[in-house]
Amino acid sequence: MTNSNNTIFDDVFRTMLTKIPELIIPLVNEVFDTSYPPDISITRYQNELYDHHQKKITDSHFGIAHIHYHAECQSTGDPTMHIRMLEYDTAIGLEYISCINGEFHISLPQSFVLYLSSTSRTVLPSINLHFTNNCSILYHPKPVYLPDYSLKKIFRKDLIFLLPFYIIRYRNKNSSDCIVQDSDDFRQLMDEYQSIKQYLTEKLYNEKKKIST
Repeated sequence: MTNSNNTIFDDVFRTMLTKIPELIIPLVNEVFDTSYPPDISITRYQNELYDHHQKKITDSHFGIAHIHYHAECQSTGDPTMHIRMLEYDTAIGLEYISCINGEFHISLPQSFVLYLSSTSRTVLPSINLHFTNNCSILYHPKPVYLPDYSLKKIFRKDLIFLLPFYIIRYRNKNSSDCIVQDSDDFRQLMDEYQSIKQYLTEKLYNEKKKIST
């Protein structure tokens, strides 16, 4: 992506996965209806893969309980996102291809896209993969729509991973891309920041209390 703002969101996304990967566990549980414990081990895989054209592919690729996961952050509308995801997932599958009893096996990762602006009302395309034996497979990475998650819902589900992106919902409220001080939006934002601070403080206190006991 060439837009610097978009790059910032991508950088935050990948930095969180690198520095505090345990925060992705509740989000994975939310997206894929799994029940991983919060202290389960996470494996970080390489972030750069190359296809046969030597094209550089950057993704967020990690493993939980021997299952590969691939996640991307998308801050703007992109009708080709599913095509890019298929390219990434195929590259990951080929990178970790296996041979069992003389047969090759390619497993695509469980993948999802965090859409920062789109909502569940946005119609996203799917990809039908057709094969010569008249078989077809529907490829559709899981979408996660940030605007569909209120602050209360984020707190209730412990989706701390989403908090750094929460403020983006204010981006389109003002044509000048800024919030005027003492406006209703500004006061609401300050109230929400206070709620986030209180939530994180209580969360940290409870974690320290568990460790001490």
